[in-house]
Amino acid sequence: TWIEDNIISFGTQGEHGIYISGNSQRVHVARNVIYRTGTPAVASCRAMQIKGASNILVKDNYFHGSWDSYGIVTTTLTNSNIVIDGNFFNMSNTAATKVIALGGSSQDDGIIVSNNYIIGGIYGIWCQSKNTIINGNYIQGTGQRGIELDGTTYDVPGVTVSNNMLYNCVEGLRYQSADANYNIDGNTINGGA
Repeated sequence: TWIEDNIISFGTQGEHGIYISGNSQRVHVARNVIYRTGTPAVASCRAMQIKGASNILVKDNYFHGSWDSYGIVTTTLTNSNIVIDGNFFNMSNTAATKVIALGGSSQDDGIIVSNNYIIGGIYGIWCQSKNTIINGNYIQGTGQRGIELDGTTYDVPGVTVSNNMLYNCVEGLRYQSADANYNIDGNTINGGA
């Protein structure tokens, strides 16, 4: 399935820009513009939600505006082999709680988040997924952490965070849980705590 070259626009109504679920496989989401012009009237709005899917490519999309909860979230059901690459996120730092949120149940496996440009949000990238690569992203001006690895609730082994640039985030990088076996190297953190 190809979801390409669309303009998806919301005012204050609407919940999700793109919703991929139900054991979806081999979905290519590219060159879409997804934006919201007003404060959402619906709680837990997401520009994109991926739920129970595999072999998904999210590439070269533009996300903008006031999303209540997430820019992109992989959630609830097991997701695997997801690539989120080369997207541009322009969020206010009070809009998206987590610009890119991976997991929430630690059942997600094999996610790659690379070469994305993130401005704003509360968290730039929040990870609770195993065997995940977070590489080469530029994250600027988050309200809290640029990247957070959260292994407090679930064991999330095999997470690699490398060659990311975090600029002027309130906090740069935070990782939790000594048992998580994170590999963190080559990142640049400028400004923030």
